[in-house]
Amino acid sequence: MPQHGPFIHVHSLEASQLGDGLESGLSPAVLLSLSVRAIFLAAPDDLVVVDREPDPNWIEYLERVGLELPQLSVAQGGGETLVERITDDAELCAELRDNGFPIKPYMGSIQNQTLAHQLGLRYIAPDNQLVDRLNHKSNLDHILQEIELPRIQTEVSTKDQIVHDARSAFEEHGALMIRSDLSIGGHGVWRIENAQDIDELANGIKVANPDRKFIWQPLKAVTNSPNVQYEISDDSCNLLGISAQRMTESFAFGGNDYPSPLSENQSILDQSKRTAHWLQSQGYRGLVGLDFIVTTNKEVFIVEINPRVNTSTFPLILSHRLGVHAFKLLTGVPTQSVGFAELESLVGSNLLYDQHRKEGIIPLMIPTKDRPVCDVMVFANTREETEIIAAQLNDRLEAIHSARSAP
Repeated sequence: MPQHGPFIHVHSLEASQLGDGLESGLSPAVLLSLSVRAIFLAAPDDLVVVDREPDPNWIEYLERVGLELPQLSVAQGGGETLVERITDDAELCAELRDNGFPIKPYMGSIQNQTLAHQLGLRYIAPDNQLVDRLNHKSNLDHILQEIELPRIQTEVSTKDQIVHDARSAFEEHGALMIRSDLSIGGHGVWRIENAQDIDELANGIKVANPDRKFIWQPLKAVTNSPNVQYEISDDSCNLLGISAQRMTESFAFGGNDYPSPLSENQSILDQSKRTAHWLQSQGYRGLVGLDFIVTTNKEVFIVEINPRVNTSTFPLILSHRLGVHAFKLLTGVPTQSVGFAELESLVGSNLLYDQHRKEGIIPLMIPTKDRPVCDVMVFANTREETEIIAAQLNDRLEAIHSARSAP
């Protein structure tokens, strides 16, 4: 039977489980602050544990546009992860025990499972060994072989061997794609097209664990990078939607556009459905993201199985709740502001989401002193309308920047 709420949402992110070098890109303070995003996944009768009181102006705005928000509890303990801050807060632990709801984490982990055990609460997440297997890229080729899906020729190297192997493979095959066994958001991913790229690889792997593995593949000419979201329960594999990822030349994630122009692509639908049912048979429960590439030759490959909430999960689920048909997710927008009130004055009320027009901007993350950029969700009923609103936002921010920079 499917698991029914209410739930306790604990979005504790441990950088070491996601990718080497992630700590250098996202400080502990920033990783903690991401816990508040869970409010976009939670039902009104759920409880979301956060690391700090959210910006009250932002919360008031979300309620004003018609969102029914869950109860929030702030972890007051010490530590670099949300789980550590919860464990160190005796009063909150007592509250969660009395609450009695099952815990739904950002991603299954030993830390989250231990917290649930200590609180005597049920835990809605895949087995830790399965999460670990899915997180490590060196396992993907074997998994796709097990499911009998198309695979890209893949080789695995150790940290000591990857630079040597990259030089040899580049001479033999030409351009390569290299990934750390743990990589996320462009961290631990290299595009090898010349000798200088291999030098950058040699420098980049210095932060990797000594026993880290790396995978390398021939570099494919890619026309589209669809992201497919599923929610898997005991008795269903529910397709939430397919968006198009925007990736930089260095494969850093830049956001999503929904719906993907490939939402009806039969190969993507068939491969994702088979993968979701395989995951269900392995005991996977919860949200999962499947990253695909589509090549210029119209080949379709799964390149990642992400056993966690994805950044694109938030606007996708929120679009369903708002009853809109399209979104554009923009990440790391340099608004040069701190807090929602200042952001609102810069963006302007006419660009913010209007529940009657069913279009406009909802900030996913508010700029802070620790992370002075904004993640923005643009909603509308067509992708063309989201593009227009995003362009208006960009023009407005550029005009403000130019005015501030003028002598």
